[in-house]
Amino acid sequence: QDSFSGEPENLIVKVTVREPEPATGSQTRPAEVPATVVERPAAAAPAAASTGSTPSPSPTRSAPSSAAAVPAAAAPIPPPDSALSAAEAPPVRRDLPSAPEELLRLAREDLAASRIAGVLEVLDRYMQLFPFGSDEAHYLYAKAYEQNTPYRDIKKAYANYRKVRAEWPRSPFWRESAERVTYIERHYFDIR
Repeated sequence: QDSFSGEPENLIVKVTVREPEPATGSQTRPAEVPATVVERPAAAAPAAASTGSTPSPSPTRSAPSSAAAVPAAAAPIPPPDSALSAAEAPPVRRDLPSAPEELLRLAREDLAASRIAGVLEVLDRYMQLFPFGSDEAHYLYAKAYEQNTPYRDIKKAYANYRKVRAEWPRSPFWRESAERVTYIERHYFDIR
């Protein structure tokens, strides 16, 4: 069971077992274990799979059961002399905590520093671990997608603001989310 929502949790885990190398120096191929399928709510799969920000498991270690085995797309690495801002730089893969408070704190810090790629990476991890989300997670997604960066997506920002407004009426983020929904509907005609 998911400790956060109480719903049944379903995981897909791929485990690679590596045999010890013989003393002669010849390498053996790792024995592949077929993927174990465990049920997961359908709402979690699109959030994690659409962004591709899940770290790819190393072939020398077994993948932890808390992380889905979705391979990450390799981000192009800019040349060291390029002048990309912090918001335009490709996301740097980092070890992220699994505690919801820590993930939200990291997302707030990255948003304050205008590191939108980092915000999206942290929130994708949050949604992977807690597929039903939270008011603050959806609010931070909306704020991140609304920033004037290459990641800007007003439709996604609008959808997240609407979700906060509709599902969490007692949230401290409700008022600003409702105001942003009204603003976007008024000024972005193609979204209505």
